[in-house]
Amino acid sequence: MAAPPFPGLRFYQPTDDEIIRNYLIPKILGTPKSYDTITTEDVYSTSPEHLPLEENVDHFNDNEWYFYTTRTNKNHYLTRNGFYLTTSMDEQIFRNNKVVGFKRILRFYLGSRPETGIETEWSVHEFQANPGVFPAANLLGSVAQEKESSKRLSRVLNTQRLTLRLLRPKHQNLNRSCTEPSTMTTIVPTSEEIPALAVVRYASELAWADAGAEVADEEVRRLYEEAKQCMDNARWFDLVSLMLTSADVILSKVSDKDLECIFTVICNVVTNSESLEEVRQIAELISGKVTQQPSDKPASRLKILFTLYNLLEDPYSRFSVYLSALNLAINGKVTEHVLPSFKQIDSFLKEWNIGVSDQRQLFLTISNVLKEHKSLAKESFKFLTKYLATFSGEDAQVLSQAKDEAVRTIVEFVKTPDMFQCDLLDLPAVAQLEKDAKHAPAYQLLKVFLTQRLDAYLEFAAANSALLQSYGLVHEDCITKMRLISLVDLGSDESGRVHYSLIRDTLQISEDEVEPWVVKAITAKLLDCKMDQMNEVVIVTRSTQRVFGKEQWHTLKTKLASWRGNIAHVISTVQANRPVEDGVQAAR
Repeated sequence: MAAPPFPGLRFYQPTDDEIIRNYLIPKILGTPKSYDTITTEDVYSTSPEHLPLEENVDHFNDNEWYFYTTRTNKNHYLTRNGFYLTTSMDEQIFRNNKVVGFKRILRFYLGSRPETGIETEWSVHEFQANPGVFPAANLLGSVAQEKESSKRLSRVLNTQRLTLRLLRPKHQNLNRSCTEPSTMTTIVPTSEEIPALAVVRYASELAWADAGAEVADEEVRRLYEEAKQCMDNARWFDLVSLMLTSADVILSKVSDKDLECIFTVICNVVTNSESLEEVRQIAELISGKVTQQPSDKPASRLKILFTLYNLLEDPYSRFSVYLSALNLAINGKVTEHVLPSFKQIDSFLKEWNIGVSDQRQLFLTISNVLKEHKSLAKESFKFLTKYLATFSGEDAQVLSQAKDEAVRTIVEFVKTPDMFQCDLLDLPAVAQLEKDAKHAPAYQLLKVFLTQRLDAYLEFAAANSALLQSYGLVHEDCITKMRLISLVDLGSDESGRVHYSLIRDTLQISEDEVEPWVVKAITAKLLDCKMDQMNEVVIVTRSTQRVFGKEQWHTLKTKLASWRGNIAHVISTVQANRPVEDGVQAAR
């Protein structure tokens, strides 16, 4: 599975399984992850408040702290003013029906004896890896690693703090980009209440807060019991529907931090379902609710979708949520948060394995995101081209769906001042415009910019000035671009020599403007050349091709054949002269 586009987004607090696999086992094997900033402390030698909690505060929230520690299997640890006592049997931690580790809970008491100890608000969740899941080759025969295998990871909690909490590692910052490791999302249960039920209770209390205590209590109790029945009967879709009943109230009344916490619990329900159809229904339901009113807390809504994406294992569900995130980013005007993920689109496509229709929707949406950023016009054009390329081999009825976007692509090419090459003429989605009464002028405009010179553009502009204005094209900008294109076209002559007078006439400029325009073409990397001012000739060694079709391939083939012949001639000449040289040296 390809790496998610939003790495680390689902780990405010890692799940028990993730603590074992992503933190403890790599630490034991001596290959800790780059994001692992957890320190090692002798947790059980001192009381919790004397641990270096202040140093840890930037890593986590104010009610829990993480440390690596080493311990034996004792159930009772004395400190100067108290003791740690195991309060539960070891709990097995499963991953794909395999035990990957164990969790033990210890409570800290004041005093020296269990019989008279005073229970405090402090507890420790101790995690131990199952040696059976270690790579055997890395552990067998290693005394050092045998010692390391006794290492534990301890989660120290203060249960007088909030019931539901989120953790934020200090190296993560939402304001930089939602697509960086900016959030680590899950729920910290510091009470006995199941997180999903806690959310139902909290949301229903908010929703019925103005109805009076008697009515509110009854409704809260009813919704709570209904949620319990959903869980007991594994009706996960119904549970999510129930949890989302008060989503509008939650989205409008709670803080961003609590919003993320609540929706993390809701999104996490999707991991309980074993039905692919139900998983997709849940993902669609959550996405639909979150993308409503995108202008309200758009960044927080986007993070919720990122969390949902990373909780999903079904590739198509991931694609659907990703697409929803892109549309939310557009409508909520927070597109900057999704831009970095576009670098991984090729790997996502391999993972998602989506059909042509979904690819079209994806490419078009990405192009719309990029369109919001003027500096990314070329990238937007690239995805528009990808979109049009998906229509190859389609019949006329399907092709007609791409007409408007084909025209938009042509306009984007003409409008972008530093874009001089494209293969649009070869695409069926674009070629169909030539015979379309409404869009034929757009096709003719493209042909002018890809195959003709300035005089052809001026003739077209004189006859279609209103059309150019409707496309949002500035006539002066088009003239500038066509002059550069015309100059490049002159430079493609096989002789490699272009006289100043020809440049002047073709570009319709004065004699004094010839050299500045040549410099502009060199600066734009359209030409490699030298100016012979004495003879008023530009000597061209390379010119950019506007299109690269059959004619250009044939020219390239001819040049390669010529170079090959020249090299063969040189080799044969060297080989013919070598015996003569050897004979002369022997005679000497």
